Amino acid sequence: VFRHDRKNMRLAHQIARLALSLEDFQRAEERLDPFVSKWEESSKGKTTKSAWEVIRYPAIRKDQNQDEIEQANFKLESIKDPEMAGVLLDYGWSKWKLKDTIGRKYIGWAIALDGKNVDARIALAQTYEGKEALECYKKAFETAPSDPRALGGFVQAKIIEEQNLDFLSIIGPSLEEGIKTCRERANVGVYLPH
Repeated sequence: VFRHDRKNMRLAHQIARLALSLEDFQRAEERLDPFVSKWEESSKGKTTKSAWEVIRYPAIRKDQNQDEIEQANFKLESIKDPEMAGVLLDYGWSKWKLKDTIGRKYIGWAIALDGKNVDARIALAQTYEGKEALECYKKAFETAPSDPRALGGFVQAKIIEEQNLDFLSIIGPSLEEGIKTCRERANVGVYLPH
């Protein structure tokens, strides 16, 4: 169908998702590239990129104030686009797996378009190590406290970074929910072997 409907982003994304599941990252990137390129040139793309820089890296710019961060958040809220966020996430992940570090930016822009996308937050965390990974996993955990991947990543990164287990008692309820979710997923055969 896609051969006869090249402008259909949903079909292209579906093909890319299948390619990702087969670890054919090149094909996933190729399928999504025309849609991502078009988005990058659009006003939404340009707004997203500039607002994300303000929100993601507030410590870099010394002249930045709280009003600027609030304006950037407001802009992003007004152009929220979960569908495009999914495309950017998969495109960015493909690039990252192909050893192109710019993939991290696309994953970040996916978060900018859909802050509740825990998959994007986990993917971003997986592109970092150390304190940066911990910070990203923390945000993923805050977004979905009982998601096993967010929870597991956060716990692992926190233990590695802080060499301390004291925090585990605080997140006990999330651990219980995460275990329950893992068992439910295992019973229906998804996210195996995770």
